[in-house]
Parts: sequence; structure tokens; C-alpha cells
Amino acid sequence: MKDLYSFLLQGREHDSKRFWDIFVVMNVINGALFGLAFSNLTVDILKILAAVLGIGLCVLWAGIERRMDAWVKWWESILNDCEPHYLKELQNGLSERDEFLQKLEVFHNREGKIVKGFSTRVVGILVPVVFLVGWLFLLVYSQFLIIRQFLCP
Repeated sequence: MKDLYSFLLQGREHDSKRFWDIFVVMNVINGALFGLAFSNLTVDILKILAAVLGIGLCVLWAGIERRMDAWVKWWESILNDCEPHYLKELQNGLSERDEFLQKLEVFHNREGKIVKGFSTRVVGILVPVVFLVGWLFLLVYSQFLIIRQFLCP
């Protein structure tokens, strides 16, 4: 049981790490693209192209993050089922540690235990949406500037 629990925990940690690795890479790419798009040196047509690229990246990013979050939740549900059996195996012959081991549960019955603050993975999924709104704003604003140049030379 120990090997199974360890395997499941490693799977969860691997997918959780991938979630945050993707988050960091896409955050840096979007930040750099935002910096380029909002630069005074960038012409309006490039701002529109950057906004379209940014919108595409954010849609892709949000989809990938939602998928990775689903995988992490899947691993956690399996760990939730496995953990009581693993802890029971650990408790055999260690009655003085029973109370400690009951409190040790990490995944089993953890729903609703921590209610303060925001879930970090939910924030990780919302950040691409915030970038997406920024890109949509830039796209509309850039098109407005181009139309204004043609109407009011």
C-alpha cells in the first residue's frame, strides 16, 4: 500500500507542477506580449496582431489549465480513497500513534477544512481570463484608433 500511495502522490505532484509550469510560461509570454503591445513604439496594426495572438494564447492557456486542474483533482480523489487504507496499514501495531495518524490525513475528508482565501488553482485558471479581457480591450481600442485616423486625418 505504501508504494501505491507514493505512486499516486507523485502523480498528483507531477501534474500539479505541470499546472504551475504552464502558468508561469504563459504568464511570461503574455506579459512580454503586453509590454510590446502597449509600447509607444509599436504601430497600431502590430497592436492588433498582438491582441489577436494574445486572445488565442489565452484561450489555449485557459483550456490547458482547466485540463491540468481536472487531472490534479482526479489524482486527489484517488488519494482520498487510498489514504485511509494506507494510514490503517501504518497504524497496525502503533496504537500510541493512532490519534496522530488520524490527524495526519492529507486528502481524506479535507473538503471544507480550509475556507480562508482563494484556491490557488482557481486563481491560476482566472489569470488567463484577466489577460483575455485585457487583450479584448486592446483589440477594440486599437481598432478604434485606426478608424479614428481614417475618419479624422
